[in-house]
Amino acid sequence: MIIIGYNNDEAISDTFYNDILNNRVSVIIFYKHHIKNHSDIKNKIDKLNNIASEHPLFIMLDQEGGLVSRIAKGNGFEDYPSAQYVGENYKKEISYETYSKMAKDLSAVGFNFNLAPCVDIKTTPVSIIAKKKRIYGTNPDIVYMHSYEFIKAHNDSNVITAIKHFPGLGSAGEDSHYTLPDITNTWSEKELIPFSQIINKYPNQPVMIGHALNKNIDSENISSSSEKTIKLLTKMNHKGIVITDALDMDAIDDKEIKDILVKAVNAGVDLFIFPNHKFYKDNPTKYMTPEMFMQIMNDAVASGEISIDQINKSYNKIISLKKRINRGNNE
Repeated sequence: MIIIGYNNDEAISDTFYNDILNNRVSVIIFYKHHIKNHSDIKNKIDKLNNIASEHPLFIMLDQEGGLVSRIAKGNGFEDYPSAQYVGENYKKEISYETYSKMAKDLSAVGFNFNLAPCVDIKTTPVSIIAKKKRIYGTNPDIVYMHSYEFIKAHNDSNVITAIKHFPGLGSAGEDSHYTLPDITNTWSEKELIPFSQIINKYPNQPVMIGHALNKNIDSENISSSSEKTIKLLTKMNHKGIVITDALDMDAIDDKEIKDILVKAVNAGVDLFIFPNHKFYKDNPTKYMTPEMFMQIMNDAVASGEISIDQINKSYNKIISLKKRINRGNNE
């Protein structure tokens, strides 16, 4: 249930390999500073995949295009346009062609899971995600059209995708990397439309939950640990895994990590992202190891705060998704 990052190449040590070998790690996430060039990242991924773990690893990154590009000309790949540029300039055929090239670039070096696309809708002029050109537009149908082409293109190259940031962060004027956005007065139900449309086509599509306070849905809990929020996905007939946005963000800085994890697991979250950037190593609220994570989970199960049935439910969903890697990601 842990998506784990590391701070430098030396951090991929024997201990890290042992965590994979002993099935304590499900997903490795890479960021731009990990990727020097094609051969560098391919060698790293090949080494990870050669470890004889019981199930294939998810090798993950965030590759939207535009500002959120882990692969680009700077590390020997191609620059890909922002969602805004695609939404304003591309027909769906060109969108598919662009994202097909992106997916093939990812697959060629070993990536099999892309935390994209953003299916947020721009609903206010102050939208921080829109200002960063990460949104396809203001029209839910345009957002859906390009998101669908993104997902289809990746599926055709056997790369899993995750739509984000449920239930919609397009109205947030604040960045959850630095503070908790309160979207109670700006969010609207139309922001659910692209999520619903995609899930209708792809019920097993992974979904990322954003960090935000949305009292329209839950007056007490932030979205990423809100059962009421995740129940909206159930109503859409969503069958796939649910992922939290990164747990190093300042949006959740005032909360104990154990409390976040317990609430989120009980709410229905299956995977948790811990980037483990170097400057977080001495801060246990920002830094996580598989051992620390398992201890929190074991303690919570032992105390009755989390049921083992909920853990097993997440496990089964994760393993089911992993099997798609072997047989081709065509669901």
